[in-house]
Amino acid sequence: MVEDPSRITDAGRASRGSDATRTPARLAGLLLAVLRGIEALGKGGSSPDSLRAIAETALAVLPRP
Repeated sequence: MVEDPSRITDAGRASRGSDATRTPARLAGLLLAVLRGIEALGKGGSSPDSLRAIAETALAVLPRP
């Protein structure tokens, strides 16, 4: 049993990185890497559903305005 549940959420927030590491340039680099990875997986024969799931996951981790 966890004595202080807020410690879990604080640790989760800390593990996501600070706002200083989520710059537009870094986020753009992340998206480019994901897109190129999807491209490579598509050429390798991954299913469209699998590629779509990867794209949806990548978009879900982006910060909301």
